[in-house]
Amino acid sequence: MTAPAALLAYAVVLGVFGPGMLRVRAWTERAPRLGILAWQAATASALGAMVLAGLALLAPFARAPHGLAERASRITLVRFAS
Repeated sequence: MTAPAALLAYAVVLGVFGPGMLRVRAWTERAPRLGILAWQAATASALGAMVLAGLALLAPFARAPHGLAERASRITLVRFAS
């Protein structure tokens, strides 16, 4: 449960402090394309963190098919034995 909390905290901090930090920088006026890219990267990063947090919360409830772990360990053992 630590990973989803950290991802959500990252998204909240980025969403609260990111716009203010990008707005007051002088380089965004000198290089507007770079400023737009920074805004888009921050938005994509926050959205990605929220999606990954949701998937991380969903992962403990997803069950693997019966016997999948045994098959995976057998494949790994055969691969390293040869």
